[in-house]
Amino acid sequence: MCMPYLGSPTLAEGSAQGLFDAMRVVMDLRPRTLIHGHPALTENYPVEAFPGLLAALRDLERITAAGISDGLTLAEILRLNHLPDVLRDHFAAVMPYLVTRDTFIQRVHRGRTG
Repeated sequence: MCMPYLGSPTLAEGSAQGLFDAMRVVMDLRPRTLIHGHPALTENYPVEAFPGLLAALRDLERITAAGISDGLTLAEILRLNHLPDVLRDHFAAVMPYLVTRDTFIQRVHRGRTG
């Protein structure tokens, strides 16, 4: 449910809100370990990272939406290389955020602009 894409990497599916909702469900279950379908995902998206990752991705969605409203192109939004302040307090979320950031921006941009 959590990977560097919002849905399948081969299909334009998924949404930021859907990811946020799924992450919230997982956090509410309070698992000790989260095992994904691939070892690299299990290593890069541990459940300990979810609170910070969720906050960072919500911030990134806000920045992406603001960029679209300001008339920025997708390339200009990507070039911002946005790092949310919340990551300072959530070290475990830094790597999953960086792995996810560009694809997340692309999917949010496509979902809002067509």
